Amino acid sequence: MPPVITAVYACSRRRIRGSPQRGISAIRETGGEVVAFLDDDVVVDGKWLVNLRKAFLREDVDIAGGRIVPAFEAPVPDWLKGREFMLGGFTYLERHGEVRERERIIGCNMAVRRRVFDEVGCFDEKFGGGSGVYPYGDESELLRRTSAHGCRPVYLDDVVVHHAIQKERFTKESLARLYSTMGLCQGAGRALLGKGAPVKSLAKLAGSTLRYLLTGRLRHRLYLSYRLGYIKGFMKERRRGSAGAGGTGRLAGAAPLPGE
Repeated sequence: MPPVITAVYACSRRRIRGSPQRGISAIRETGGEVVAFLDDDVVVDGKWLVNLRKAFLREDVDIAGGRIVPAFEAPVPDWLKGREFMLGGFTYLERHGEVRERERIIGCNMAVRRRVFDEVGCFDEKFGGGSGVYPYGDESELLRRTSAHGCRPVYLDDVVVHHAIQKERFTKESLARLYSTMGLCQGAGRALLGKGAPVKSLAKLAGSTLRYLLTGRLRHRLYLSYRLGYIKGFMKERRRGSAGAGGTGRLAGAAPLPGE
C-alpha cells in the first residue's frame, strides 16, 4: 500500500507553518508516514506526489531529495552564464540544449520517513532559516547524522520542483555574502563536532587569499569569502563550546556537515 505523505511548506525546517509547535513536536502533528518539506517559493511538478509515493514504496528509502529546477526572476547576467550553479538553490539546469545536474539533497524538495525523526531526532535548531543563528546547514546536519545511523539518502530526478531564484542574487557582492554565510554555517557545524582543524583552515585561507590577489577571479573571491566565514563560524562555536561544554564543542549524536 502506498505510504501516506504529508507535504509541509516551511519557512524553516525547525518550525512548520501553521503549527505552534517546534521541531519533532511539530512534525508529529502533521500525520502521515512520510514528511515532505517544501519551501514557500517552490512550485511542484504535476507528478511530484505520484513519483514521491512510488519511491517510498521501497522500504530501504528513508530520505529522498528531488530535482530542483531554477525559476530565475530575471535574465541571468552575462558574467554568470555558464556559472549559474554558483547561485545555489537548485540541482538541474538546461541551457542551449546542454543539461547539467548535481545530485544533491536540498531542503526545499526533501522527504523523510517519520521513523527517522523518531530514531535520530529532528533538525538542529541552531541551523536553518529563521534560526537567528546560522541560516543554512539544517538539512546537511540531519543527513550526516542519519548517515551515521545507516540511512542513505536517494536522489530522485522525477520528483521535480521549480524554485524561485531572486534577482537580488545576481551581483558579485550578493554572491560573496552568500558564500561567507555558507562558510559561517559550515565552520560552526564542524566546531560543534570537534572537527575542522584551525591550522588547516588558516592554510586554506592563505591559499585562497593569494589566488584571489594574483588573479582577481570571481571563483577565488568566493572561496576567500567562504574561508573567512568558515573561520568566523568555527571560532564562534569553539569559544561557545569551551565555555559551556568543557572545551569539546561536540554536538551529541551529530555527524559532520559536508566537507569544505
